[in-house]
Amino acid sequence: MGDIIDVEYKEVVDLESLTTEELKNGANLYWSQMELLGKMGIELAARAGKNLNVIKSRIGHGGWEDWCNENLRFSKRKAERMMKLAKKIETENGVFANPKTLSDIEISKVWAILEAPEEVAEKVMENPEMPDMSVRELKDEIKRIKEEKKKIEEELVICEDTWQTDRTVLEMEIETLKGELRNRSE
Repeated sequence: MGDIIDVEYKEVVDLESLTTEELKNGANLYWSQMELLGKMGIELAARAGKNLNVIKSRIGHGGWEDWCNENLRFSKRKAERMMKLAKKIETENGVFANPKTLSDIEISKVWAILEAPEEVAEKVMENPEMPDMSVRELKDEIKRIKEEKKKIEEELVICEDTWQTDRTVLEMEIETLKGELRNRSE
């Protein structure tokens, strides 16, 4: 391991005394630190989820909720989100399997995307505007894609029904024509 560095955090209260260059550097530094902490948060949530998945597998049927209430400093719902994230990250071809996928989004967006079906999550992640969306906009986009997917599935069922009906009609016409041919050849 590396050396431990002891630092003291001291915020400059009189920002007006700083140059524009110093303020810009500070803003960029804070942004970089925020981004790094966000990425670390997602990784840590997945690691916690892995631990919780093992624990849940060890607890007898029906004991999970009681165990969570007695042992965790956070809700069962949060535990289950982290467990789901851990499983999704381990899925070979899943949307969360690629670490790059999670590099540009904050944890609240990860939770929203986790709730979506895999194919909806993939479509949302393909949207180049997704990193700049608010969580509300992201949820609206997920809802829109789900509705679009449902509509397409309904249209597909109608097309399949129409195709099946057309096929049945054509098969009946073929049988009629075969019968006419038999009658003519006799």
